[in-house]
Order: sequence, then C-alpha cells, then structure tokens
Amino acid sequence: MRECYVTQLGELRYRSDFGFGQSNRFSLYVYGVLMYLYIVLHRKKDFLFLLIATYVTLTVYIYTDSKTFLAAMVCFFTFYIFLKINLLTKPFFRFLLLVTPALLIALTWYLCYFEYYEIVNVFLSGRLSFFRSVLDRISWIHYLIGTELMSEGLLDSSYLHLVLDFGILFVLVFYYLYYKCIKFHYDEILGYMPIVFSVLFYGFSESLFVHLANATSLMIWIIMFSYIKVKWIK
Repeated sequence: MRECYVTQLGELRYRSDFGFGQSNRFSLYVYGVLMYLYIVLHRKKDFLFLLIATYVTLTVYIYTDSKTFLAAMVCFFTFYIFLKINLLTKPFFRFLLLVTPALLIALTWYLCYFEYYEIVNVFLSGRLSFFRSVLDRISWIHYLIGTELMSEGLLDSSYLHLVLDFGILFVLVFYYLYYKCIKFHYDEILGYMPIVFSVLFYGFSESLFVHLANATSLMIWIIMFSYIKVKWIK
C-alpha cells in the first residue's frame, strides 16, 4: 500500500509498506537481507554486491522515504570503503567502536531530555518528542530495574530499550561483554565492522538489535559475542 499523509510535524510523506503494514518494517527487512548478502558476497564479488546494494538502497528509499534506513546504509558504505583501504585497522577505529554504544546512549538522553533540538526531532519524524514523553514518566528506580512503560508503545530506539527494559545493571553487563569482544577480538571480526558500525547507528532511531523478531538483531549478537569465552561456562 502506498499512502500520502502529513505528519504531526507538518511533513508531507509518500510511503509504501510492500505488505509489511509499515514502511519502516520493510526497510528493516531489506536492510537485514543486504547485510546477509554482504557476508556472502563481499570476499569474492565486491563489485556485484556494491551494485546490488546501491540499487536496492536507492529504490527502497524512494518508495519508503525511510531516512534512517538511508543514513544507516550511507554509514555502512562509508565504513565498507574504510575497510577496503585498510583504515579500519588503525587504533582510532578500534577505540571508536569501543565507545560508540556509550556515546549513542548518552546522545539519546542529551538530545531528548537535556537539550532538545527541533531540527533533529524533524529528521527523526518526531521520535524525540515521544522519547521525551516516556522519560518524563519514569523515576530513578526504573533506571535500575527497568520499566513496563516500554511495552506500552512502539519506542524506536535500541538504546532506550537497553536501559529502560532491564535497567542499568543489565547495560553494564552487556557493555562488559561488548568491550571484551572488541578489545581482544577486533582483528578477527574486522570484516564485519561495516555491519557493526551501521547497526549501532541504525539502532539510534530503530529498535534494531533488542528484538529477536528482527533478523538483523540475531546477526549482530552472533557477531559481537561469538568470540567471547566465559570461564565459568564449559
């Protein structure tokens, strides 16, 4: 179905959902397919993958008007180029990947709670307004143990979900495992870095890697934790 509507922020948008019920769901589905296609083709058929991915990205954006999908794919292509010219082997990018989740968690709270930017809110289709309405309803205890408020509506932020679904202690455990993976196994997963950077960026405005119903979430968790060896689990 293709629909035309005016958003609460006054935007006129033409969007197709391709039978998924919501255009962003279709964009997320295509994004997952492209990431899997990258894993299959990038080692031997770089040109074919880039040709397919570029065409599909532009086509999906034209029909769905999904700005976050386009931005995530631009991020992916950028780091794909960095990988090919060996920039990702530099210590700076290892450090950048280590701190990216923490920076995006902090940025989420800063933008929608401490310093509200309307231009960012418009780009994110009003998400900041919704995020702020949720944050205004919670107390400090929710930051520690989580809150059921997250299930009341569609909250398009992986980082809000990480913190508010289960609390700060859960996030600290997650970050500890994430840190170990990047710190000690960066070279082993170097070829996946365009996916990882892109997914982390996409997660800023979509619940990308916190819902198992999304195929991409399975991929990113496998990439991130397949090299972790927990001593007390045999």
